[in-house]
Amino acid sequence: MSKKILKLTKKIIQYWMFISSALIILTAVTAFVFYAAAYMTDEISFDSTGRAVVDFRVFYMDNPVWEENPIPQDVFYLKSLTDFIEIDSGFTANFGSDPVNIYYEYSARERLVIRYMSVADGNLNPVMFQETWVLSEKRGSDFANRLRFPRNNGDGPGGTYTITPRPRIQQYLDFAAFQLSHMQSEGLIAQGIRGFSAELFIEFTYTVRVPELGIYQTVMQGYRLSLSTEVYSFVVVGNPAFTQSINVTVQNLPFEFTFPVTVLFVGALALSFYGMFSGIMRLKADPNENRRRVSTIIKKYSNEVAVSVTPLDLSEYKIMEAEDFEQLLKMAINMSKQVLCSKNEQFAEFAVITESYAYRLRINYFESAGDDDFDVEDVEIELIEEIVPVETE
Repeated sequence: MSKKILKLTKKIIQYWMFISSALIILTAVTAFVFYAAAYMTDEISFDSTGRAVVDFRVFYMDNPVWEENPIPQDVFYLKSLTDFIEIDSGFTANFGSDPVNIYYEYSARERLVIRYMSVADGNLNPVMFQETWVLSEKRGSDFANRLRFPRNNGDGPGGTYTITPRPRIQQYLDFAAFQLSHMQSEGLIAQGIRGFSAELFIEFTYTVRVPELGIYQTVMQGYRLSLSTEVYSFVVVGNPAFTQSINVTVQNLPFEFTFPVTVLFVGALALSFYGMFSGIMRLKADPNENRRRVSTIIKKYSNEVAVSVTPLDLSEYKIMEAEDFEQLLKMAINMSKQVLCSKNEQFAEFAVITESYAYRLRINYFESAGDDDFDVEDVEIELIEEIVPVETE
């Protein structure tokens, strides 16, 4: 039973290096194919979107009718009671799943427009006067796949702005009064004039650029308020959203090939190839240990060993058995002789012949190899040491 276990153990050791190396190479090749496929063929299509949003709250001055602020939405508001207005601006944009370099610009403006009422449609009336006040301007960049303004901490573009319409209303009234007074002072006919109208625009503009995706988009959203009537409402103006289809080929790599990773990968692959080829050579090698030993000696010391096709005839010499090939080789070098060799299916015979002696080493293929620690690789190291002369007759 112990012999079977020993034999099985030897077979496992013999095949282990080949099997393990082959598995490592197979894994490496599979990983490389997967990596190359992901590197070359990953195409992504998605829609890049952006949207600006606004909201408002109207606050009245103290009065006996409306006691709570802010005033509910979806109604008309009294211009004479309006104290101030709060307007919120926000913006969100999405640019796929991977972070990209995003450049943005933002502006918030308040604009007064005075028109001459020449036609019934107020939007078609010619503009006589307008003035713009900058509430905020910001620009910057971010490395992300999504923008959201204002940020969670309230910083950045967007946010809440307080608008006081009363100064703009007074500016409109002053403009109309000046025009009427000027006409009267110049003796011009003032009767029958159509008059003027005034509007207040609160506008929020967001511009985003993503060069690597070819995105350049601008959105604007805000409110228009009429200042020339007793009541007013909030009319949404602008183009609040964009959608752009993106088709890109990206190198969505499973991992990054840094220099240390490359060195480890190449080193492991090289060792695996070495192990596999070494395992193949072991599988192809002669299973007989003594026969392998003889072949190694003949191959390694081809200059010192002369192989004969016929058996050595040592009958005329006195036979001296050598302990091992190392001893025999030392004798041959010391006496400037060649080591003669003949072999058959049963054994190999090495001999160094002098005038009356034959120093012989016979290696039987079917006997135990003896000292397992003997290695012909060690013989050259020993040869540089002092060689003890052998006396010959």
